[in-house]
Formats: sequence, C-alpha cells, structure tokens
Amino acid sequence: MTPNQKIVLVLAALVSVFVGSIFWNMDWDARAIDKRMHELAELVEKSGAESTFEGLGRSRRVANLFTDSCEIEYLPQRSSLTGADAISGAFLSVRNAIETASVRLSRHTITVDADAERAESTVQASAKVATSGGDEWRDTLQYRIFWQKQEGEWLIRQIWIKDDR
Repeated sequence: MTPNQKIVLVLAALVSVFVGSIFWNMDWDARAIDKRMHELAELVEKSGAESTFEGLGRSRRVANLFTDSCEIEYLPQRSSLTGADAISGAFLSVRNAIETASVRLSRHTITVDADAERAESTVQASAKVATSGGDEWRDTLQYRIFWQKQEGEWLIRQIWIKDDR
C-alpha cells in the first residue's frame, strides 16, 4: 500500500467516525417535533383563494397534529379551544375569513423527557394575516407547547401563550 493510499484510508476512517458520531448523538425525537411544528406552520399559511375541499383537507391535517383532548390558547387572553374536532372547526372558520396568512417560526427549543413519551418546547411565531375585507394584522408571540408521543407520532397536547410582555 502506498503512502497516499494510507492517507486516503485514514481520512476516510476519520470522516466515517465523525459522521457516525453526529448520527449517534442526534436527538431524533427533537428533530421529529421540530418537523411537526414546521408542518403545522405550513398548514396555517394561505396565499390566496382556495377551494372548499382544500380548506377541509388542511383542517383535517391540522387536527391530526393534535391529541384528541388537546388544549390551545390561540391568542393572549382569549378563550381556549379543547379537542381536535374543535380545533379543526375553528381552523376552517378562521381560514374562510382570511385572504392570506404567513407564519415564521424561530427560537424553537425542545426538551424531551427521559422516557421519550412527553416533551416540551417553546417557539416564537410571527404571523401576518390579511382578511377578505382588507384588514391586516401582524404579531409575534411566544408559545409553550406540550407534546405527547402516541403510536410513534409526536402530537400536540397543549399550546399556551408564554406571557413575557
């Protein structure tokens, strides 16, 4: 074996160990939770008129991200929604009243319990909404989210506004 081949072999081994350690140390549950959070944000976004079937489909997909007995405080000092069906109905009702909606997530921190069945995260969500009547609304809120793993899927159990103002 030539010296160049030995160097290439040693470098390949070091790269393999480095890549392996990244995958070994990766928190797969936290990654799955972050992916679910971004999926929810994508479902909330709206770029213009949509069919009734598209709205219904999005509504059902949003409800599927929550546990059956979930609770949501959607705006500061507003009543909470309880249950996936209530969330689905409220989502569809609000979606029909708006023309466009955009959401940007940042500062998403995730802590998974040792048993990997529950988790808690906080996220900053910035939203911009335009109604069919031409009104615009913008806000940035911090949310505290409690997650529950059911049948291998991370679902939202509770969302509360983190009141730091």
